[in-house]
Amino acid sequence: MVNRPVGLPIPVEIHMQAVHDEVGREMFFAGTLADITEKLEQEKQATELVLKARTVEALKGFLNGVSHDLRTPLSTVITTCYLLRRRLEGNTALLGYINRLEEQVNILIRSVEDMLEMSHLDEDMVEFAFIKVNVNTLIRDVMVGLKTVAYGHHQNLNFEPFSQPLFVMADQLMLGKVVRNLVQNALYYTPSGGTITVQTTQSEGWITITVKDTGIGIASADLSQIFDRFYKADKARTGGTTGTGLGLPIVKKIVEIHNGIVEVSSEVGRGSSFKVRLPMVEDGSKKSESDTPPATPDVAISAL
Repeated sequence: MVNRPVGLPIPVEIHMQAVHDEVGREMFFAGTLADITEKLEQEKQATELVLKARTVEALKGFLNGVSHDLRTPLSTVITTCYLLRRRLEGNTALLGYINRLEEQVNILIRSVEDMLEMSHLDEDMVEFAFIKVNVNTLIRDVMVGLKTVAYGHHQNLNFEPFSQPLFVMADQLMLGKVVRNLVQNALYYTPSGGTITVQTTQSEGWITITVKDTGIGIASADLSQIFDRFYKADKARTGGTTGTGLGLPIVKKIVEIHNGIVEVSSEVGRGSSFKVRLPMVEDGSKKSESDTPPATPDVAISAL
């Protein structure tokens, strides 16, 4: 190490070589000093990346194994609850315990499914079957079951479709999962009496699916992290439900595979708005190369 003028150390690499006279006698040593600060920083970053990659791989392996191991016992518990319900028909007090047990087991099952799905998406184990999909029709189908959930929470769930059919090239099941996850997320974070609205619009070759709510909103400090895995901005959810924090990361991953973009805006106490933008396909025509958008940018985040 050598010191800068202000006394800060500088890591250096020294190269020394003996200098000889004309008859081969060693006279002195000459050398050079090279500042290796940047080299050491690059080596440190490379090491950190390797360690991070190994940690991620180990975590994915753990989650995959645990998820598979949990499926059988959870299925057994659900089956047992069903049989007990039949035996205890008419016993209101005991049936209340069974109901609460089923609710918690279903939360665990959804968590296991999310972990497996995230792992499969990471490993490219999910095969996407892209077909031309009418977005308005898909959303109507998805919202059939979700309206029952909203009704149970005394919430208003509305759909405002674009006046004309909107088509995208998509895997119908996976795009439906995107809409379902966003609406479920809005239901969780919107108190009783609140409103969740789903809208579809189109502009300049893009279709936008907007899911907005009048819920508790997201603090600006959390906006940059809500798409991170296992991150939870707030535990205050209606009905006390919990999750793994994988719903939004799954949404982001699926949308990116569809060459789309996810945007979010929110303000605490005034609700949130999630927008999914997908390249549009004209009705009656096939998708051309010109319909493919440029490389997907990072998730756009703004405050209302």
